[in-house]
Amino acid sequence: MVASAGFSLVRLTASVKAALPAAKVSASATADARAQLSGTLIGLEIAGALAGSDPVDGVCLVGSGGLGTLYRTALESQGLNVRAVDADEAVRAGLSAAARAIWPL
Repeated sequence: MVASAGFSLVRLTASVKAALPAAKVSASATADARAQLSGTLIGLEIAGALAGSDPVDGVCLVGSGGLGTLYRTALESQGLNVRAVDADEAVRAGLSAAARAIWPL
């Protein structure tokens, strides 16, 4: 499913070393290097979270925009069922609930 934490650290180091020279070549190479590093870091974050937990079938992802999409894709690539919650909506709902608790109508 996911790589061990030690192996992932080796992969991160290799990805950073591979991406840095490409980032200096052109704007498109910089974008590619950024995407490669972003994917590697997201993968490592997910691997670390799953390595220290009991097996799971799914997760609730609170996110939005392009970053939320990247995380969802990465989680689904590991065979996890993802229930997505829009981060902006979650914040608004939480603030409204807090306001109602403090200042009941």
